[in-house]
Amino acid sequence: MSSKTTKKLLYTLCILSYIGIIISYRFLPEMIPTHWNFEGIIDDYSNKKMIFILGIIPIIMMLLFDKLPNLDPKKQNYMKHQKAYGVVQLLIVLLMILLSWITIAVSLGMELKINVIIPVFIGIIFIVMGNYMPTIKPNYFFGIRTPWTLANEIVWKKTHKIGGYAFAISGILFLIIAFVTIEEIMIGCIILMFILLMSVSAYSYVIFRNENKRDI
Repeated sequence: MSSKTTKKLLYTLCILSYIGIIISYRFLPEMIPTHWNFEGIIDDYSNKKMIFILGIIPIIMMLLFDKLPNLDPKKQNYMKHQKAYGVVQLLIVLLMILLSWITIAVSLGMELKINVIIPVFIGIIFIVMGNYMPTIKPNYFFGIRTPWTLANEIVWKKTHKIGGYAFAISGILFLIIAFVTIEEIMIGCIILMFILLMSVSAYSYVIFRNENKRDI
């Protein structure tokens, strides 16, 4: 299936989802859940009109993903990592649609394990991103954008290679969080994810400094 066909199907899905939200609106209670804690317990509610905002987010995300490459000074590189960009667009938009319908389902009384569903989906996104990370070419909107990766193509390439491992491991940690109920382990996974992702930024600086020394 071509990327254009996939994009058309995704736009269609976003529109159908929003139509479904409009139809579902009259059945929703006045207050709907809009936030859950780590245990999957609702800890915040909003007026049911909020569902229209949640429902329009996937369409906005689609438009942003489509328009950002045209604004990027390095827009020619998007053709080189078109598959990675398209896959990430697909997964993020699907996540936004999923969040809208989870909110509707829970509002209508359905019991869902939010603390499992969301971390699993996010974990999959991170693992997939980790797989595609080394294929991403220099640009200003997509990938690991630090001052040092943007300044040097070699730094960009090496950082994204290491970043791929960091994202994949972070995705696995999200999966662990989804199925482990011990709070200390969950907190440990979150801390480890933070350290991993921050280390990638630090690594880009170290590589940049080493590359500059070679040029002297």
